[in-house]
Amino acid sequence: MFKNILIVIILYSAPIIFANQSYGQLSLQQIIPLVPKKTELEKFIFNRHSQKLPEIIVRMNDDNNKSIVVPNGALYLLNFWATWCAPCRVEMPALDALQKELGDDKFKVITIASGRNNIEEMKQFFSSANVTNLTLYRDPKGKTASALGVIGLPTTILIGAKNVELARLIGTIDWADPKSITFFADLKQKLNHR
Repeated sequence: MFKNILIVIILYSAPIIFANQSYGQLSLQQIIPLVPKKTELEKFIFNRHSQKLPEIIVRMNDDNNKSIVVPNGALYLLNFWATWCAPCRVEMPALDALQKELGDDKFKVITIASGRNNIEEMKQFFSSANVTNLTLYRDPKGKTASALGVIGLPTTILIGAKNVELARLIGTIDWADPKSITFFADLKQKLNHR
């Protein structure tokens, strides 16, 4: 008898427990319909199941390490790049524009230079691309990129609360395209109404 009661409690409690774990998180059913058709945003590969990423450690400009954790009710767009990567140079001003337009405590664009990237070359890269709204983060040995399954540059990962990967894009798109900005603005608005 007690065993049957325990099973019923577990079955009825599970949805409540898992609903609480997704607090501040958008579901794929809420995100995918917002992706404008026939745009570069369709290049995103959406995860069908929640996948919590391993710890995201980056090195700051002052050589101190920082752990990146997305708080409840926020979205981060992680972009892995390198100073030698020509496509990265093309897309960086658009990522900068997206951060300028929408960046706040609910949405951040975080660019991480992966591999052997000299800090002075990184600064020159940002300066020559007129990037002023992004912070210089490094992954000098590529450990973070490797842990997150980044296999080519640039790679961009959309992550939600508690570092759950929502979608991934390998290659470049125009992040500053009005449809891209509208898409991320809509995601932010959905988060604000949760």
